[in-house]
Order: sequence, then C-alpha cells, then structure tokens
Amino acid sequence: MRFRPKIYLLLILLGAIFSALFYYLESINLNRLKHFHIQEIQAHRLSEIRYIIEDRKKLLFSLAEFLATNPNVLKAYLNNDRKALIDFAQPLWNSFKKNRLLYELHFFKRPAISYVNFFNLKEQGLDVSSIRHDILTINRSFQPSAHFYVCKTFPGLRVTYPIIYNDRLLGSVSVGINIETFKEYLLALDAKEVEVILNKELLQKHLDKNIYKKYIKEAKLYKKDFLVIPATEPYPLQEKNSNKLYTKYKIYDFDHNLFGYIVTVDDLSTFKNRLQAHSLFSMLDVLGFAFLFLLAIFLVLRTIFGRIDAIAAISEYIRKKHFEKIPETPIKKPSSKIDEIYNALLDSAKELDRHIKFLTNEVEDFKNKSYIDPLTNTFNRRFLKEYGPILFEKYRLSNSPFSVLMIDIDDFKQINDTLGHDFGDFVLEEVATIIKNILRENDIVIRYGGEEFLVLLPNTSLKNGFKIAQKILQEITKHPFVLGDHKISVTVSIGVSEPHIDDTSIEDAIKRADIKLYNAKKKGKKRVEI
Repeated sequence: MRFRPKIYLLLILLGAIFSALFYYLESINLNRLKHFHIQEIQAHRLSEIRYIIEDRKKLLFSLAEFLATNPNVLKAYLNNDRKALIDFAQPLWNSFKKNRLLYELHFFKRPAISYVNFFNLKEQGLDVSSIRHDILTINRSFQPSAHFYVCKTFPGLRVTYPIIYNDRLLGSVSVGINIETFKEYLLALDAKEVEVILNKELLQKHLDKNIYKKYIKEAKLYKKDFLVIPATEPYPLQEKNSNKLYTKYKIYDFDHNLFGYIVTVDDLSTFKNRLQAHSLFSMLDVLGFAFLFLLAIFLVLRTIFGRIDAIAAISEYIRKKHFEKIPETPIKKPSSKIDEIYNALLDSAKELDRHIKFLTNEVEDFKNKSYIDPLTNTFNRRFLKEYGPILFEKYRLSNSPFSVLMIDIDDFKQINDTLGHDFGDFVLEEVATIIKNILRENDIVIRYGGEEFLVLLPNTSLKNGFKIAQKILQEITKHPFVLGDHKISVTVSIGVSEPHIDDTSIEDAIKRADIKLYNAKKKGKKRVEI
C-alpha cells in the first residue's frame, strides 16, 4: 500500500518525460517543417510567376505572328493603306482589350516610325527609335522577340515581330500587356498580396512625363531607386517580418537592365499559431487538421493548375491554328478570376477562328475562279487581266527588279498537222511542266496563246531572267517527247524584257518581250533574245 504513491509518482514522472520527449521531437520536426514549408512556398510562387509569364508570352507571340504574316496586313503595308490596316485589326484589338488580354497593339514602319498605334490612333509618323530600341534591333535581325520593356505609355511584357514580304522588311508589330496585369493573375492563385516594384530610372527615362507623374503620385519609394506600383501598405518591404513571407521574382528588360520585381506576400501567422499551440494531447488533432488543410490546398491547387494548363493549351492551339481542338463550352459559373480569364481567352480564340475562316474563305474564293488553263494547269489570260495590274502596282511600290519571258514552241503547227492534236496537247503539257519545274514557287506561268507561254519573274533582274530563259531552252531541247509510237524533239524561242519606269501597265513589258520573241524567230528559232 505504501508503495503506491511512489509508483504513481514514477508513472507521472515517466509520463512527463515521455511527454517532454515527444514534445521535443515534435518541436524539432515542426521547426524542420517550418523551414521546408517556407522554401516550398517560395519555390511554388516563383514557379507560378514563371509559368504565367511564359503563358502570356506564348499568347502574345501567336497573336503577333498572325498579324505580321497576315495577307491583309502585308497588302495594307504594300499599298501604304493605313485605313485598311486599322479596319482589319480593329476588331481583334477591341476583343482582346475588352477582355484585358492586350494593352498595346502598335504597327511600325521601318526603322521605327509609328504607323498605327491603337492606344492613340491620332499618332502617326512619330520616330520612336530613341525609346524603342527593341524595334530597331528586331528590324535589323529580322527575328521576333518577347521581352519586358518601358515605353512612352506603360511598362510591360511585349512581343515585337518583323513584317517581311519577299525577304524585304516592311516594318514590325508590337503587342503587349501592362506589368500590373500580372497582379490579377497571382492574386487569383491565393497569394495574400502581390506588388510590382519597378526601376524608377527606367520609368523616368521612357514614360511620358504626365504618365510618370501619375506613377510617382500613386507609388511608394522602395530602396531609393525603385517604386512600388501602387503600394497597399507602408514600404520599404519588411522582409524579416515574422508573420509574412516575401517572394521576389527579378525581371530584366530587353536591354538587360534590371526592370524590377514581382513580389508575392504570404501570411505565416496561422502556421506559427499552430506551432505554438502544439502539445502531445493535440498532436492527432493537429495531424488531422494538417491532413485536411493539405488536402484542401491540393484540391485548390489542382483546380487552379488544371485551369492554367487549360489556358496554356488554348494558347498553344491558337499559335498552331488548331481551332478545332479548342473547347466549345465555357465555365458557366466562374468562381475565380482565373475562371474569367479562361472564358475570356476562349471567347477571343473563337473570335480569332471566325476571322481566320473569313479570310480563308476569301482566299479560296479567289483561287476557285476560272484562272487555270485545264490542259497545262497554268494560269490563263483571265488571270493576267485581273492579277496583272496588282502585280505591276506591287512592282512600282517595291521598286524591285522584274523580268518577263515570252516563250513560243517552234513549228508547233507542223507537230499538230503531222502527229495530230492529241500529240500537240501532250507537247503543251510537257513544256508547261518543264517550265514550272525550273521556276520558283512565287514565279507565275501563264498560257498566253495556243502554243505561247508568258512567264513573270518577280525580284529577278533582266540578266538573271536571261539565264532562266536559257535554262528553259536547254531543258526543253534535251527532253524526249514520247507518246505511243511517236518520239520527237521540241525547241522553243524566247523573248526576255523588263518593265520600264515610264510603263503604264504590265502589258508594255509583255509587248517588248513579244518583239524579242519575233526577233528570235527571224534569227532561226531555238534561241533567246533580250
């Protein structure tokens, strides 16, 4: 009986020792967990920021590529038709700007002359080379670029893309979003706060004075050389604040200057309170709560990243023009900002698909007209009549070399009379095939008459046109024309000319080529006259 108090005391002591030991081990574990938790949050935030930036780059890149290579844009540049360019791009600008997917759509003429700026359509002819180094570099390299930059109107992410026609630079297009847009994306991913910190010197150097004054008025100074835009609490940032975790993502601009930072702020107070309240008796509750908490975070993040993956997939489909793979149904009841962004991108993709289909139908309608000679599968005189003035106008605008070849099959009537019209048709088909195989993709072959072919060679000097004519002559001369039991050799005569500065139409150059062809016939056929 008298030993019971000692046994009870020993049991209490052992319980206290084991309780202290468990508590000590759990405290060590929680301290490790705290350190790991902080690293995991920061790595996660940095991954989110990088992912969103890359996603926006892909979207802007696909839009810039579509505009820079679009036939309507090229035609507007070649014809110096600013109104046509505005009419074409305005619906895209309105749609993307309405959904906050675009803040800038700006067309330039080389080297860096503002042509159509949808941020300010009244602006025209302004030389921005002093503040848009990216435009000058892209125009020199002929290579597109995605980068951060501060211009006259805003700091943000841009994609600049050269506009090229027949290896000749016409200008460039710049599309972009404001850097502050990234705050909306990150706040949708459960960050407590998000701040944008920008290089004060870059803002002061490039921004319009009135816009810079507005930034200064709304911002807070951070470490003398940077501005928090706009600040939601007093700064400078207290990076050692015991209840907050700051994750900074460093951004550099096109010229490799420090553009600024995107900073996310996470609240650690809940985690610390749980650490302080921990005891042996609440361990299971804490573990259960942690399990439920982590499960909830997992479910939320899975939903968010699932939506981000869907947005990235749609952006990739837009870039590759696989509009048939884009989902038809939007989210009926958006529960977050990222859901709204998903729906907006879906609407924009469908709108872009409609525009592309409309343009494609116009092109197909043009191709389906009766412009092809059914026998030789070359263009016919009707094509020359309708397309000739356009081609001649492009030549005048570009001031590039241009050659015209008039080709006639020698003694073709004798072939028809001797071997029949079927063999004559066969000769025409073979000659047309030989000519097309020698020429480039953008060269044009027209069946001009019965046995006459007209060849139009853009971006080709008279000297090079003569060389091509000689090659055509040689290939036809050595080619055996075999059909059934008949085998013959065929020759051609060719006249070569080029447009003159005082010509009024393409027909003037064609007439000179025809005269040269007549001279070739007079001199014994099977020759090229220039």
